[in-house]
Amino acid sequence: MSLDAISRPTDALTTTAVPAELLETIAEAAPALDRGDRQVAEFLPELGRAGLLDLGVAGSDGQTANGTLLDQASVIEAIARHSLSLAFALWGQRMAIDYLATTGGSFADRHLDRLRRGETIGVSGMAPAFKASAGAGELGLELGTGESGGGAGSLALRGKLEWASNLYPDAVIVSAAYGSADSRSADPTAAAPQTGPKSIVAFSLSEAGVSVGPELDLLALKGTASTSVSVEITDYDREQIIGEDFAGLLARWRPVAAVLQSSFCLGLAASAHSGAEAGLHGINGVFTDDVEGEGRALVEAKSRLVDIIHRIGTADRPDPREVLSLRLEAGRLATATSALEIRTAGGRGYAVGSHANRRFREATFIPVQSPSESQLRWELDRLG
Repeated sequence: MSLDAISRPTDALTTTAVPAELLETIAEAAPALDRGDRQVAEFLPELGRAGLLDLGVAGSDGQTANGTLLDQASVIEAIARHSLSLAFALWGQRMAIDYLATTGGSFADRHLDRLRRGETIGVSGMAPAFKASAGAGELGLELGTGESGGGAGSLALRGKLEWASNLYPDAVIVSAAYGSADSRSADPTAAAPQTGPKSIVAFSLSEAGVSVGPELDLLALKGTASTSVSVEITDYDREQIIGEDFAGLLARWRPVAAVLQSSFCLGLAASAHSGAEAGLHGINGVFTDDVEGEGRALVEAKSRLVDIIHRIGTADRPDPREVLSLRLEAGRLATATSALEIRTAGGRGYAVGSHANRRFREATFIPVQSPSESQLRWELDRLG
């Protein structure tokens, strides 16, 4: 589908489609995924069998194996119309695959095929890295030599990820750490221990020294296995340091992460906008201008998304301001349209079991998901 084909809020991004039967199954499961009665891990293997987990992923040789990035965005957008929980999980899986496919190495070789099939769950633990690279935060993991338990010359990976999702047994996490594999752990008394080397690291939840935090009673998306991760690996394998070009890799990955996040925001917004339109009868007609205005904004945002995706990885690559502005607007549309849907749904929308209520609660996650609305606004302000 061409850029010009997007003329309505409900238009798909491309002709790439999720199989109708699978999409129907996802729609039926959406309330249970939201409540936590079912888990997103149940559906990732089905998406893997359909070849929908690694669309547009380029390997370390620069070759793309399956589809395009726009195809992946279209799939995520389509799933988000029915379940933000699963669309968000798919985003995390896709990014973990991308990280390992880009860097390669023995750790990637052991896990990539199963990740592509959805048989191993992938976790994107890169939020602290993206935040740190923007000057808005610090890394939570530290890489250094083992103090005990790992033997002479061993490495250690220590610290905590305050928030991650897809945290299922044997899941593979890709994150970032400060410190060096070639020296002892950073001196905790140093004035700025995080100003030195930074690396991309990977590990499995099943490794000794990795523990998952307590289950959280979330407002929505309860079936996403989201909580904290504490790490105390005293015998860390050097082969799991998968990348040392911290700045270069983040510059490559961040636009991809942002446009795929924008995709699930816009998918949620498309369904909420349709629900709001359906409620424009009787006295609810007073919301017509608001609904129509957000519909036009949704069409524009989808068109911008397609344009930016086409330019990623080209000589005309989008600048950070374009990408961050789109991500901010996509998040705004999700919250604005879901709020309009609640208003036009009336008392029905106040019932927890209604689709309007679920979408409204799902949308409250987007302003706090990393990059949060405050981080996006802060970065855009700095960019001028």
